[in-house]
Amino acid sequence: MLVIKTIRIPVHYSITTHKLSILDSLTARITYGAWTWSELFGEHKLKGSYADRRLFHARVKEQAKLSGAITQCCFDTAAWMWWSYREAHRAWRMEAAIARREGDSKWLRKLLRREPQPPFMNGMQGKVPIWFDSRIGSIEKSKHLKLCSYVARVSTLRRGVKLTIPLNPAKHHLDVLGQGTVKSFQLVKRYGKYYVHVKVEYTVPTHPVYAVRGIDLGVKRSMASVMLRPNQPLRSTDFTILQDGLKRDQLNRLEKRTAELQQARKWEPLKRIRHKRLHVSEYYDRLAANKLLQPHRMLSSWSGIRRASSMRTSRATIRQGFAKYSPVGRMGEKSATFKKNARKSVF
Repeated sequence: MLVIKTIRIPVHYSITTHKLSILDSLTARITYGAWTWSELFGEHKLKGSYADRRLFHARVKEQAKLSGAITQCCFDTAAWMWWSYREAHRAWRMEAAIARREGDSKWLRKLLRREPQPPFMNGMQGKVPIWFDSRIGSIEKSKHLKLCSYVARVSTLRRGVKLTIPLNPAKHHLDVLGQGTVKSFQLVKRYGKYYVHVKVEYTVPTHPVYAVRGIDLGVKRSMASVMLRPNQPLRSTDFTILQDGLKRDQLNRLEKRTAELQQARKWEPLKRIRHKRLHVSEYYDRLAANKLLQPHRMLSSWSGIRRASSMRTSRATIRQGFAKYSPVGRMGEKSATFKKNARKSVF
């Protein structure tokens, strides 16, 4: 199965001030190019076709003083922004029409305050990133730099000059980059720091499905599940019910506190806890999901021990696997370590 994933890699902290100034100039000019295309989209009601790009390409290239490839990438970014705006405005018009038809004046007033605005309505606030393709940038392994394992090479405002940006990838980033192909990337500046958003395409092997587990979240029962196996009857062990009174108590306490603050019209403390109920519910749901999946993890671990025993390995190997995967074995290992430390402290 083909999968496309985007990872965010920070720019290395040892990047020089000169390179940062070049990046600031490049991203500022790119933002100006995207703004120029956006103004043309609003003025001439462009649709984002190749004919629209060919019609104004030379004009934007000369006005923004960008290369032809970067100008095309700015056009793609502006086209996506206007397509998103038009889709959001179409959905807003449908909701407003429903509110008018049903006579819901309160909801209609809220909708009128939430009307989607076109891109760059408030001017060029912040920098707009574009997707760098193979013509204007690449992600490469560093051959001569020992400081970092990957670098990004991007075209600058000077003709034929590329800028080498050192990256600081983590182990997860290295695993994804090693098993896939880089399609494109973005240069994003957030809170004064630069990040590279890399789009990686890789293949994930498909595994056969032996069973399907259905999970239902409720109020009286926090979680109920059933395991379905093809061509096999249901057993009592296939049904699992988890009840979590602690989660219910926490949610009831938060609901009571919210009601008290609403009656007292204390808006500042109410704003501080407005997302707390959702966070508490997600936290306990995550704990319940891990608890529900624990028997299957133990089963997969014990299957490795069975394979080892079937290959006529030594008893010491099986004993090590038991101590590693079994809770009883881990308890015995901890108790043995405790006795050993106690013996050392006595003598």
